[in-house]
Amino acid sequence: NEPLLILSEFMEGGSLEDRFNNLPNGSGRPPLKVALRWIMDLSRAVCFLHNCTTPIIHRDLKPANLLLTAEDHLKVSDFGLCKTLHKVREDGTPYQMTGDTGTRRYM
Repeated sequence: NEPLLILSEFMEGGSLEDRFNNLPNGSGRPPLKVALRWIMDLSRAVCFLHNCTTPIIHRDLKPANLLLTAEDHLKVSDFGLCKTLHKVREDGTPYQMTGDTGTRRYM
């Protein structure tokens, strides 16, 4: 039951939320090539978390929790609401996620 620590590089690009808020008026979206790279980065991160020996469920993926490197690669942050997912409880009954978590707008 040791506390976990996540050490991350400094994310010079800020959050995805900041990036969208700072897009030039009228553009509304990033270039397709950049958006596809972000989708791939996020997909790889979620796939990694879900395929750990004990899967990890983030539960609060939203633009404010997706950070960008100086090279514009996307990284997942803020694991404060994450849970590890065990297939069965100690008593042998299936585990189920219940209750509202995360940010409602992105659920």
